[in-house]
Amino acid sequence: MDDLASLLLERIRRVFPELGFEHAELIDHGEDHQVVVLDGAWVFRFPRNAAYLASFPAELALLAALSAQTPVPTPVYEWVAPDRSFGGYRRLPGEALTASRFHGMDRGGQEALITQLADFLRVLHAMAGGPPRTDEGWRAAEVGDYVSWRRARLAPRIDAALLARIDRAHQLYAAVEWERSAVIHGDFTSAHILIEPGARAVSGVIDFGDAVVGDPAFDFTLFHGLADWAPAFALDAYGDGNEGMLMRSAFSFIRYAAARLSDSEAAPGEATAAIERALRRVGL
Repeated sequence: MDDLASLLLERIRRVFPELGFEHAELIDHGEDHQVVVLDGAWVFRFPRNAAYLASFPAELALLAALSAQTPVPTPVYEWVAPDRSFGGYRRLPGEALTASRFHGMDRGGQEALITQLADFLRVLHAMAGGPPRTDEGWRAAEVGDYVSWRRARLAPRIDAALLARIDRAHQLYAAVEWERSAVIHGDFTSAHILIEPGARAVSGVIDFGDAVVGDPAFDFTLFHGLADWAPAFALDAYGDGNEGMLMRSAFSFIRYAAARLSDSEAAPGEATAAIERALRRVGL
């Protein structure tokens, strides 16, 4: 066990001496939190920096309020340090909602799953109060990253015509405005949505560390990577969406997918096909 894992475990033992466990796994690849999983059953999260540490109490309050209003399971922190510098919850069951798992369902199962997620987002976006942070400046920063370094990594991997369309999408995305703000998950991606294998049910939504007050369309980014029909279906099920939200979520997906592709060494393949679909949706 490395020094970091030993340090985090020592903090857990010191604050929660009554918590017994035999095995620990350190997950250190997340950008916002370090994670320790105890006996495969308890997930302890440690904010990496001052911004996430300051927002952790608001995350706890949001989860407590959310659990009373939606049937979709979310983390319930049973262990919280007195200074609220870290905490642990019982691990939720299920597997990540990857595109391959989604495509392995029949259409009825896919629609049922998307409807559950849309219902969950409608509840989340109606929450009062919320985190102290907003996503102001985030979009400009992401577009700036694309221009300054991601584009150079992406350029050798796709044809010039597609790259030019992605360039234009980033230019337009930087200027997009939205009608209202809401409490959003902020990282509503496949890794944070759990499903029961073989079932048509969401078994959990996790990782609310990036929850902010921002554009609700941002939480619909995920659906553009699942199927061409999924984003409009999700917004119809959500009930409070419009063409503007569909367009903004498509722009968000183009940015997200281009960033993922620039970081990956895998063949572009299906990723470029999904980007193409989103580009057509925004008229590019």
